Amino acid sequence: MWNRQAADELIPLSAQSVARMVARKSDNVVTRLRRNAWWEVGSIVYVIIALPFGIDYFNNQFMKGYLLAFELLSVAFLYYYYRKFKLLRRMDHVDKDVRGHLQTLILGLRGLLAIYLRLTLWVTIAALIATTSYQAFRLTLKYNGGKLFWSIGLMMIIMFLTGAVLYWLMVKFTKWYLQKLYGQHLDRLEGYLHELQAD
Repeated sequence: MWNRQAADELIPLSAQSVARMVARKSDNVVTRLRRNAWWEVGSIVYVIIALPFGIDYFNNQFMKGYLLAFELLSVAFLYYYYRKFKLLRRMDHVDKDVRGHLQTLILGLRGLLAIYLRLTLWVTIAALIATTSYQAFRLTLKYNGGKLFWSIGLMMIIMFLTGAVLYWLMVKFTKWYLQKLYGQHLDRLEGYLHELQAD
């Protein structure tokens, strides 16, 4: 039995076996990718529903504008998930060229993940710039002359250092997050493709 099991493990995957792995509805790679995408959609829908209450709660116009911008961005982000689900649905219908079909879809999904990462980092930068500008505006209302110059300079240094740390943390966290939800499953699917027998 041990010899037979060892021999079975050495048999390379065929295109048909990979197609069956992808098409299986149980707990396969595509099912996990889709489940994680639904989890993300649920989270962003919750944010979209909750943000108007935050906008109504705050009296600060900066906070209202900030939350409104985040609300609009969250609504626009639903299109990203539409594209992702469209690619995942296409994985259920594998055509004759299994390798080419899946490689194209994997590249598409990795492209969407790269867009997600870049967008997250650009939003982080925009939020830091907006916060810095708002703090500088508040200082102009409080100080003038040399005191204003030094206050803004000190605030800029603090915001730059804080922003650099925050940016680095966002890069690390977002990469880990995307790898946890999608990357590891795409790596596994690519591993299946690499094991395909040469025709």
